[in-house]
Amino acid sequence: FLKRISSPLAVLQLMGRLLTALEEDLANSMMSLAMTLVYHYMNARKSIVAATELTREVQDNVADAAGMTVWVLRPKIISNKKKNRRKRKSASRTGLVWMKLKSSDLLPGDVFLIPSSSAPSLDASMNLSFKKSKHNNVVMPVDALLLDGTCICDEVVLTGESVPQCKVPLDPEDDTDLQNKDPDNTFDHVTRLDMLGSHRGSVLFAGTTLMHCTNKASRVTTDEESDSKWPKELLPGNGNDEAPVKFLALRTGSYSSRGELLRALSKSNNGVGSISNAETERDALRLIFTLSLFAVAACISLFVPVKALDGSPKRPPISVFR
Repeated sequence: FLKRISSPLAVLQLMGRLLTALEEDLANSMMSLAMTLVYHYMNARKSIVAATELTREVQDNVADAAGMTVWVLRPKIISNKKKNRRKRKSASRTGLVWMKLKSSDLLPGDVFLIPSSSAPSLDASMNLSFKKSKHNNVVMPVDALLLDGTCICDEVVLTGESVPQCKVPLDPEDDTDLQNKDPDNTFDHVTRLDMLGSHRGSVLFAGTTLMHCTNKASRVTTDEESDSKWPKELLPGNGNDEAPVKFLALRTGSYSSRGELLRALSKSNNGVGSISNAETERDALRLIFTLSLFAVAACISLFVPVKALDGSPKRPPISVFR
């Protein structure tokens, strides 16, 4: 509260209330001053409570996402004894296998899976541990690009927007920037991924909650390519009729959107309900200095004899006093 009312803008407001006591009734002026103090106190209390709740929610969010285990597509490490056996197999094998890892072990460039919302038993069949929010929704562990499927996520933790956002896979044919640079779809031009701009509709940010995700476009099959495309636990016969949603990890750890929010919260003081920072205080001081110059000029003009515009004699300085 003291930090809030000591800001330049609040001091200017309080000084204005005190100056009104010179011309108006003292009781009304004191009542106005008391209401101003109560207003700043209530706002300071609200800001402190909101910052504390946000910090607690983000910390709980981090704790929830830290215990997640997901299927990640990684190169399989082959020992020297098995190299000769591997060479005999078909050359169509990519050397990539699905393995279960903790979400804290995800690296930028990893492809990982999250179960579809229409398969409630998918967590048990995959032997995974998906931490969920208080609304029983999956929490995104990293900033990721949606590769396959459709998601509806809640970004209120990051943006404060309560309206859920729909996320769809990035389609080069629908990308106007790519079409302008490469109309023939030859992919000769490289387009930079704009996570916060034109490609935001395909990016899910760490800390947001998945309210619904589905992958009706791609069904799980039993062909030879399914071993490298999906884990064996997702093949038909295990109660899985719909494929999970596939993501590409972009930013992890402290470099993710949640990490940026945590750094901002760690630098701020949650016990101070201030309405300004160093930059706004400098701007407020410039404004007060400019207004003071006009006030001083107006006071000086009262003591300087000035001839009226209508030709009347000059005003004597003593006439400005009551």
